Amino acid sequence: MVSKEKSIEINEYLVDAPSGMTIYTVEKKLSSSSPGKASLLIHGVGIGHICWDLNIKDYSLMELLAGEGLDVFAVDLRGYGKSTKPDGLTVTSETCADDLKAVIDYIKDLRHIERVDIVGHSFGGMVAVCLVGRYPECVRRVVLMGCPYKVLHPDFQPMVDEMVKLANTGVSYAPNELVFEEYLYSYEQEVVNMHQELRDQLYPEWPMGIFLDVATLENSDYIPSITAPTLLINGALDEVVDPDDAMQCLNDLGSKEKALLVVGNAYHCIWLEQIAHRSIYEAVLGWLRS
Repeated sequence: MVSKEKSIEINEYLVDAPSGMTIYTVEKKLSSSSPGKASLLIHGVGIGHICWDLNIKDYSLMELLAGEGLDVFAVDLRGYGKSTKPDGLTVTSETCADDLKAVIDYIKDLRHIERVDIVGHSFGGMVAVCLVGRYPECVRRVVLMGCPYKVLHPDFQPMVDEMVKLANTGVSYAPNELVFEEYLYSYEQEVVNMHQELRDQLYPEWPMGIFLDVATLENSDYIPSITAPTLLINGALDEVVDPDDAMQCLNDLGSKEKALLVVGNAYHCIWLEQIAHRSIYEAVLGWLRS
């Protein structure tokens, strides 16, 4: 965590996108510095921006990166938290990517930079892939955590099938029933409890368009065109990402500078694993510092 000598500045923004969505955005940076780089963190299905900034022990990726002198932003995607809540079936990787283009433009103007780093987890990784594929001139470096490519892990497919059936009946939002500890190999109970409380308070529903998107994985078409340096991070026991699919993603990436980090004894929510989270933070920090 940040040392006592370092003071973290927190700023909140409401960014209006051409789509009509307003995207809630949080920034953390050292008060004493003017970083020349900025990173945008994109959450997955379970909860919004706060997943990157749990105020407990050393489980805030935002705090760690900011404490190391980086300018870090995180968003609530459309349909989440303080962002606009449209028809939940409109929440897809493509529409979210277009929303976040407005956020990137805002960050570029705010911090007088030309490109932004992108970190995405799971569905947030799918959004990141669309974002980089559609707007490559805006992105410097990329980290994709637990992001499926062309196929889903067989253990995860039944849940997606169930959600797709529900969405096809016209259900726009459904109760957020994520059982967080099922996506962790090792965990501290107080971290799980905090995640559960935040889910219930801030993100009680999830938009169903996400599952229609995950079922097709059409965002994978962008992978060969991505040339930004890209780091893939997966847990060796991830029950969402198929390991062979992850290797295929690495092979198909158009980036000359690319890497796949597979962490043993880790599931899907890898940056909040009790054993693995510090090594994940260091890997992300090292990639974004380059």
